[in-house]
Amino acid sequence: MKRIAIISVLCCALAAQTARAEQMTHHIDIQAGGGIGSLDYRLPGGKVYPAYTWTAGVGYTWYFLPVLGLQTGVQVSRLGSIGSLNGDHASDEMLLDSEGDAYIPHTCYSNWYDRREAYFLEVPLAFRVRWYEGQNRAGLHAAIGAKLSVPVYACHTHLGGTISHYGYYPKWDLTLRDLPDRFTTEQPAPEQLLITQALRRWNAALFAELGTTVRCAPHTEFVIAAYAQYMITELAGHEMTNPWAAGMKLGFTIWTGQTAEQKQQQLRKLAAEFPELLDELHPCAGARDTITISDR
Repeated sequence: MKRIAIISVLCCALAAQTARAEQMTHHIDIQAGGGIGSLDYRLPGGKVYPAYTWTAGVGYTWYFLPVLGLQTGVQVSRLGSIGSLNGDHASDEMLLDSEGDAYIPHTCYSNWYDRREAYFLEVPLAFRVRWYEGQNRAGLHAAIGAKLSVPVYACHTHLGGTISHYGYYPKWDLTLRDLPDRFTTEQPAPEQLLITQALRRWNAALFAELGTTVRCAPHTEFVIAAYAQYMITELAGHEMTNPWAAGMKLGFTIWTGQTAEQKQQQLRKLAAEFPELLDELHPCAGARDTITISDR
């Protein structure tokens, strides 16, 4: 009876270890990357161009199924845009000069550039899927989910350019320029204005990621992935709507727990302690074959 009990325990241990040999249920991800993105702000009469963006963070993934897990973590990211103004912009309202004559004020921008940038603290929550090929040396992974973002710093910086003011008098069909007391040309020095308080405090974004992994150590994988995100909340009303970003990330995934190779070594040691029981145990022959094949 004692022999049967030992055989049963050994069968259960072999089956459990074999079924879980390829499963690493806890991952820690350390990644950083960059690409292009835009704060998507409004610049009447001008154009807004995407600017560089970067992101870095630490994540944790719990795989509740062999290929499907739940991912979270903490990230810091930077988004920005470059604005450009060139050309003449007329006011919609007429003004009166010191003599009481009505005129339409005009502003002419020449090579005027500004930059808006914002830094966010983000907490993602996503489903993550993984696939492995061969001896788990390489694989693919994908993630899709949402982020909760909080702006921690944002600024609006004037980079350079010239502004000319002049007036058009419809009464005489006359345009006056360069009057010291009325119409001037200025070249403001570069300056920075903080706009953090003008942004929405809590923001939500959707994101997706697709990448590949290569095992570089028993507990470590090298990761390269493409990512994209789109903020579904308006960052600052109609002036700054739905920022977006896309790029590439590099990093490492650290597995916590035992690797498949370490579990197989435990199986071999366990089997070596009871060789005569495995010879008598026909239902577990498949488990022993698995150990033999892995050993080779």
